Parts: sequence; C-alpha cells; structure tokens
Amino acid sequence: NLYMNNNPGLNAGPIPDLSNSTNIVNLGMYSCNRTGTIPNWLLQSNTIVNINISGNAITGDYPTNFSYPLNIRTLDIGWNQFDSSSGFPDFSAFTNLENLRLAGCNITAQVPAYFEGFANLFNLHIDNNHLWGDLPAGLKSQTNLTNLDIQWNNFTFGNFAAAGIVPSQMGSMNYEPQANVQLG
Repeated sequence: NLYMNNNPGLNAGPIPDLSNSTNIVNLGMYSCNRTGTIPNWLLQSNTIVNINISGNAITGDYPTNFSYPLNIRTLDIGWNQFDSSSGFPDFSAFTNLENLRLAGCNITAQVPAYFEGFANLFNLHIDNNHLWGDLPAGLKSQTNLTNLDIQWNNFTFGNFAAAGIVPSQMGSMNYEPQANVQLG
C-alpha cells in the first residue's frame, strides 16, 4: 500500500515513477497538487486494485485504457482537470468496479448504459458535473448500489421514486433534483 494523501507540499508535481514498485495494491495520492497526465506505469500495472488520485490538477484523457481493467475495484479520479470534451468516459471494460468517483470532472453528457453490467458497483459518485437526461434502466436496478451521488447536475426529474432510482417502499418521498441518494 502506498498512501501519500493530503501532502501538497511534499508531493507536488507529476505522479512519480513507481514502475519498480511491483507490489502496490492500493495507491492513494489525493489532494497532493499532482500535475501532468496519468503515467504509463499506472495504466499498465497488474497489481493495483484501488486508486485514489482525486483532488489534484491531473490533465489529459480520462484513464480508461488500463491494461488490466478487471483488476480495478476502486477508481477515484474526481476533482481533476481531465479533458471532458468527448463526453462521459468509457469505463465499460471495468466491470468489477465497486467504487467509481467522477465528481467534479466537468462531464457534459448523459449517464451511459454500460453501468448495467457493473454487478459489484455499490458506490457511484458522479456529482458536480453537467449530466442530464434520465439514468439508465440497468443502473436503476443494480442490487448492490447503495450510494448514488448525483447532486449538482442538470437532471430534470423531481421525483426520484418516479424516476426509478430509489426502492419502491420509498415511492411516496420526493427528493430535490440535487439530492445525494442513500439506497442502502
């Protein structure tokens, strides 16, 4: 495990080359003033399972081209400066994800349907973007999804139960369109 979180003075600059560290499973570098793009060694690692590099100034494309996407369980890349011009990033190959955080990534798009194949997903944070439209039917029926954070987007439905994203027993409750929905 390598955690260097919340050390903006010590860790400023690009993500360091850790390609010789072949046993890293958990990588934490959030809020470290990291700049530059995602390095190749990170995209090619076959050991890293959990990644948190949120709250930095990382640029370039979203890291969707991991060599071993099925290994990744947690991917927290929120609050960076990735290129969001191509819409919602394609994480469809990451079907074993349990936690995905894309908060504050300036994404302007609809939420893609590929989430219906993410049977292990229990935390999805896509708040603070410019997402619009409805949520995919497959996402609404995820049985393990217990935390869906969609606040501060451009969704237009006012009743989350009518939109199908809360359990049926909560059908009489109305939520504001900016709500953080706890489903578990």
